[in-house]
This record gives sequence, structure tokens and C-alpha cells, in this order.
Amino acid sequence: MGLDPQTGDPIGMVNDTISKNYFLINSTTSWNDMVLGGTTRPPYFGNIMPSVSYKGFTISTNIGYRFGYWFRRSAISYNSLYNSWLGHSDYYKDGKTPVMNNSLPFLP
Repeated sequence: MGLDPQTGDPIGMVNDTISKNYFLINSTTSWNDMVLGGTTRPPYFGNIMPSVSYKGFTISTNIGYRFGYWFRRSAISYNSLYNSWLGHSDYYKDGKTPVMNNSLPFLP
């Protein structure tokens, strides 16, 4: 179902009731009940490189395309966090979102 906007806890359905118990949500939800957005690897991709020549001068451009996939931005780079203490930009927003103020990522 999503995240609690106040605490950032996961919210899901367990036995037809709303629950924040991630273990129960994860262990009791079947694959048929999960909503999957799709693949993150594009099944259709390629490049087109048209060019035009005139009197020995050639100009070309490269156009890349990817279709049929879901784009998801990365949540955090642990390498950047560990080496330079740079986390995700969402953690540094205006401070009005309690989720970002209460739960900073940890190093695995």
C-alpha cells in the first residue's frame, strides 16, 4: 500500500486489515497479490545514427532509445556516503518531511 507519511513505516494488508508489521506483510503476501511495476531492463533498445554529407563535409547525430521498462532512480549510493558523507538529496530537503529527518541510511 505504501509508506506511513509520518514515520516512514511500510503499510500493507495482512488478513484484510492494515498493518505496519513488515515481516508479516512480506511473509504473508503471495506473488499474485503483489503489484509489480515491470522490468527495469529495457527489452527494446537501440540507436539510430542518421548522417548528411555535402561537398566532403559530413554531419551526424546519434539517437538512442529504450522502451518497455520502468525507470527507477537510485535511492542511495553507499560508496558516496562512506567516502564523502554525501547521501541522497531527499535527505537534505526543507526539513518538513519527518520520514527523511528520522531515518538516515546505515552502512551495510
